[in-house]
Amino acid sequence: MTNMTNRAVAKIGMDWATVSGANPSIVGLYQPMQGLTGPHAEFQGFGAILSTICGVNHLAGFEANPPAGVGSNYPDYVVNPLQAVTALAAALRHRRRTGEGQLIDMSQLESSTAAMAGPLFATLNSNYRYQRAGNRVPHAAPHGAFRAAGTDEWLAIACLDDSQWAALARVCGHEEWTADRRFADLEARKANEDALDALVGAWTAGRDAPTAMHELQQAGVPAGVVQRASAVLADAHLAARGYFVRLDHAEAGVRVYDGPPFRLSRTPARLDRAAPLLGEHTFEVATTVLGLSPAEAAALVADGTLT
Repeated sequence: MTNMTNRAVAKIGMDWATVSGANPSIVGLYQPMQGLTGPHAEFQGFGAILSTICGVNHLAGFEANPPAGVGSNYPDYVVNPLQAVTALAAALRHRRRTGEGQLIDMSQLESSTAAMAGPLFATLNSNYRYQRAGNRVPHAAPHGAFRAAGTDEWLAIACLDDSQWAALARVCGHEEWTADRRFADLEARKANEDALDALVGAWTAGRDAPTAMHELQQAGVPAGVVQRASAVLADAHLAARGYFVRLDHAEAGVRVYDGPPFRLSRTPARLDRAAPLLGEHTFEVATTVLGLSPAEAAALVADGTLT
């Protein structure tokens, strides 16, 4: 597997012709940014570039403002790994049945574009122009992140039906909101969403975000504090599940490590050592995994082939 540029892969001698020549049964997943062929085959880039080219950045943010982007290298973390696993599973299934390896030419651009099916379909079939809607969605109102008391504190609230809207009004101490014709049902609330958000925002602005969150949740209203990284590290639920693990690193000292994001009932994973130092396990890997003799491993380290 590689996501390097085509010229970099060729430079180190790991192009498909060389690799498959050495092992015809191998499955090779090549993921240059825009594929192995085409006029842009030699372009390099990163997730932040991909999200602009495929169009997803134009959907993020608020319509009155320039596109904000998705805040992370979205294709790297979500779309491309999912497509890669699907392609690998198909190629490995073929190899189990036939013994044949094959090349997977996976353009990260095409993989990312596949996730734009909704906007592309709408453009092709209805000439509909997707608009940046911030935190708003067509099927809920209010739906957004509202400023709470304190410095840069925010509370996310989502009312998915009329009962949740009524519960929100009760918690806010403004049951008269539900009698206002502007907010009588979802269609009315969407038509008057600016006024609706102003009312909810005025209530949250004077409230402690965690306290307001608990009050709303107890009333059946979906709500959550918009947490900073420091709050995530101190999250009581993650602590109860033992997600974060503190380990002592030889150079960095005690640091927090992410635990496994899944739990296997019969073969659970665990973290029992900190991140390795550069080259810490080179000799171990060379002798136990690669099957080299101690002398061979030492010679490769000495001439700089291994670090």
